[in-house]
Amino acid sequence: MVISVMLTSFVIIVSIFTYRNYKREDEGGLIIKLIGYYLLGAFRFNFNTTAIPLGFIIYLLFFWPYRNRHLKRRMAVLGFAIFIVGLLIPKFQEAYFERQRYVAASSSNIYKMDLERDIQAINSKLGISQDARLEDFNADFDESGEIRDLRYMLITAEDNGFTLYNISYSSEKRRYSIGASRVQQWLQYGMLIGEEQFTRMLKRLDFEKCKPEGSFAYYTIQYNGSYGSWAVKDCENFMVQDDGLKKVDNSALPVSGHIFLTYGMEKTGESSYSGGKKRAYIFP
Repeated sequence: MVISVMLTSFVIIVSIFTYRNYKREDEGGLIIKLIGYYLLGAFRFNFNTTAIPLGFIIYLLFFWPYRNRHLKRRMAVLGFAIFIVGLLIPKFQEAYFERQRYVAASSSNIYKMDLERDIQAINSKLGISQDARLEDFNADFDESGEIRDLRYMLITAEDNGFTLYNISYSSEKRRYSIGASRVQQWLQYGMLIGEEQFTRMLKRLDFEKCKPEGSFAYYTIQYNGSYGSWAVKDCENFMVQDDGLKKVDNSALPVSGHIFLTYGMEKTGESSYSGGKKRAYIFP
């Protein structure tokens, strides 16, 4: 709305200036003709996703006025300039919307971090709806709890599609970096967990105690964001209940729920790691 008002004001001011400085002779219906030249210069033809300045091309090929030639030419050029601006504005708006924004983290230690507070701060900073869904939560941390990497996505449904917020934690700057983008479809949206339910589940997990036993280079917690079936037998499986954790025997598999996986990451090379011992925490 503001941009439209500014553009309209710009066109009016430039048109008045052009009329006063380049009118050379009286001509019947000149104002109507100038409006026509402006509209012709601004006219666009869309071929698939390509905008073609068809009006300005027609002007260059077929319009050679004798009276007030310079005035009419400048009005056509003004229309063409608005055509160009109309193409650029959505690009600038998209770049502005997708710019990186930053929010300070409550702690650099995952054992002390208040993830619920952090998510609320991110929502407030970016105006994210409380109805946002969460996907692909991943946190890497060392034995002491210092975070190596933490990232996840929040997705909101809009009138004309979906907005994705990619959130990642920087261990160097101890803050979150958030980038936004718009997509037309997000097929798994209806299966994803709401952020409020996610934070309620996180409160019931003690990250320090839920990691696998043993000495590892670092640890990872993963959650894909949806309810699913689990039948993996080569890990320790726990059902998270109101009265605490209940170990799940392999004979009881498969089970269904929201599954948080924890891995002990073993160093296999100078800069390579692989998942070693793991545990699954299942919220029914």
